[in-house]
Parts: sequence; C-alpha cells; structure tokens
Amino acid sequence: MSAVEIKESAGIYTLVWEQEGIGIRLDRLMEDSKYSVTGEVLVRLAGRHIHQARMNLTSTRGRADVVRQCKSRNAAEHVDWDSFIEEAAMVVLERFRAGEESIDFNSYTPPPKSKFMFAPYLLDGEANLFYGPGGSGKSYLAAYICAHISKGYTDEEGFEVPKSKVLYLDYETGPEEIYGRLQTVQRGLKMDTTPEVIYHPSAHPLASEIEKLQRLVVEHEIEMVVIDSVGYACGGEPETASNAINYYNALRQLQITTLSIGHIAKDKTSTSPFGSVYWINGARSVWEVVRSQEAGADRFDVGILHRKINNGPLSMPQAYRIAFENEAVFFDATDVKFIGEAEEKMPIKERIIFLLQEHETLEVKDISSMLERSEGTVRKTLHRNDVFTQFKSSDGPTLWSLKKTLPPGTFDDEDEFGPPSGVN
Repeated sequence: MSAVEIKESAGIYTLVWEQEGIGIRLDRLMEDSKYSVTGEVLVRLAGRHIHQARMNLTSTRGRADVVRQCKSRNAAEHVDWDSFIEEAAMVVLERFRAGEESIDFNSYTPPPKSKFMFAPYLLDGEANLFYGPGGSGKSYLAAYICAHISKGYTDEEGFEVPKSKVLYLDYETGPEEIYGRLQTVQRGLKMDTTPEVIYHPSAHPLASEIEKLQRLVVEHEIEMVVIDSVGYACGGEPETASNAINYYNALRQLQITTLSIGHIAKDKTSTSPFGSVYWINGARSVWEVVRSQEAGADRFDVGILHRKINNGPLSMPQAYRIAFENEAVFFDATDVKFIGEAEEKMPIKERIIFLLQEHETLEVKDISSMLERSEGTVRKTLHRNDVFTQFKSSDGPTLWSLKKTLPPGTFDDEDEFGPPSGVN
C-alpha cells in the first residue's frame, strides 16, 4: 500500500493512492451531539466510479458497509478496501476535528499588508461588500470586476494579472441577463465578448447550500465568488443579527475572495446596509455605491465610497461615468466631487480637501458656507488633520490650504462624527 496524497480545499478532502489508482473524496462532513461524524464518500478506481454513499466515519459498521459495497462492485480485482477506507476515514476524521491550526506567535511571520485581487475594491481571499440603493449600478460594477478577473488584465503598475475563475451566484435575475450584462461590459472594455464566468442560479440560503458551493469551487478551481444579493442569500430577515452571522460563517468556509452585493437601509441618509450591523462587521472591505442620473439619459455617474477596511487606510473615493452605446457598456473614470449625491455622503475631511484643491485657499466661514456645516465643525476638522495648514493673509484673515504633498493614508481616519454606522 503506497503513501496517500491528501488535498483539502473548502471543506472537501481528496485522498489519492497513485500507485494503486485509488481515489477517495469525502465532503459534507457533520458532527452530531453524540460526536459521530458523517460525510459523503466517493470511491474511484483507475478513474472508474466504484461507490458513493454517506458514511459514518466514527462507526466500524459504517466503514464496513462501504468496504462491502466496494468489494461487491469490484470483485474481479483484489483490492484491500478495508485498509484504504480505514485510512481515509481516520485521516479525514483527525483533520476535521483538529479544525483551524493554532499559531505560535513566537515563530510567526505576518503576511504582507492587505493584498488586492482587484485594487482597490477586492481584498484577496477576504469577504468584500458593495452596498447601495436598488439600481445604483452595483451589479454593473460587479460585472466590470468579473470581466477583468475572468479575462486577465494589466494593473495600474503595468503588471499582467493572469485570469482567475469566477463564480456568479444569482438570486435575483436569470442567466440571460447576467450573460448579456457581462457581454456588453466586455465589449466596452474591448475584450473578447464571451463571458468566462461560472453562473449558478440560487434560490436557497447560502448557508444551506454551502456544501454544494464548496464542490463547485473545488471542481472549477474558483478563485472569486459574487453573491447577488445578500438580502436573498441570508435566509431570513437581514435585520436579524444571526442571519448576517450565519451568512458570513458560511462564506468563510469557501476560503476564497468573495464580493457580496447588498442594499441600502430604508433611511436614504444611512451609511450602512439595511439590517444588522453585522453586515458591516463581517466584511473586511466595504464600499458604498451612490448613483446620479438625469431622467432619460443613456448614461449615469456612480460614486464608490470606501467605508471600511481591516488593517489599512481607507482608499480615495472612486467614480465612473457608465455609458450605454451600440450594445456596449463603457466605464470612464471621473471625479467623485461632480456627483452631488456621493459628495454629500463623504466625510467632511474629504469634502474640505476637494474644496481646497479647487479654490487653493479659503477662510473657515467660506468652507462652512459651501459645505453647509457649522464653523465649529469645520474648524475642528481642520485643526485635527495634518493635511491642512493655515496662514495669515496680507489683509488680515486666516486662510487654510492643503499642504503641498498629501501624506500616505490621507483618508485613513474619520471625521469628528466617527466611523460610518456599524463600523468597529
């Protein structure tokens, strides 16, 4: 009996004895209140299907039943099925019960700071969230990101980023709409118009489908998943904390980059998704999407405001003009300060920076008037942020301006009202 090669990914265990040509896969593992562990086992020999069943890994009888089936289905070949099934069960049981590996910080070297799968929106290997009102352009932004990741692209520093497999979980529309959206976006990006995305229609809560999704991730070598949208995927009222927690716990089992799409709270002034604060807490990077469009226009502007990131500074606000023309969708970068709906939601510090970039120098009273905020609020923000500097003008009044060079992390701290609702 040769040494076994073991692979574990997204809760799926694959064991291969290459010399004997035997492969065993175990997934959908569950432990009950009596500490019995059961899972689905798939047995193959030389690429041929031998047996598939649910097996109790902790039961002698359960393992014996699988051995008996394998022997009856492969009587012509003398295979020591007892040894293979026993080793598979014991190895997987040990790893399953071990859970996440503990880390000794004495010998631990932290990885580099947050690496992006698609900068600045997606942290690699983490849960990312876009939220905004219905029709704000979230799904088009998701298609824009999917197109780049699935086709490969050149990043801002000129490096070629190879293509990665993308899975799109759709709770709202159908394959025709998602296919068409991807196709028009890719046409606008001058890419091959055939989408290279795995589409999966979903109607059940994410947590109840996680084993199926784990298989899809492993079988298709998926590296990024889009969930559109969390309101349907969470399995209940989004206002309930347990639904948000269960959603993120399930999502984490995929162990890859994810982009969840959520909706804004009913209060239009809110800066968090509707429902529980855990929708913000559970994601590692959170962006709010705000749209502006004139009635009847074939284009609209969308502002994307960074609300939260773990272990790093917030990114500068982003903005695009999205235009529809000749069965193509075009994304052109624009300035977020020209999108009134987005600018109003930005922290006062960022709004002051934009004003001073435009006017160079201003008095506190002028800033207060333009932003419709109290002079006390403006003065406090100016004094507590070192990106601003003051000086006496020749005719007397104190003027404020930006320092010549904005330091790294300019937008990494919050204004005097604290972080957006729900951010900790």
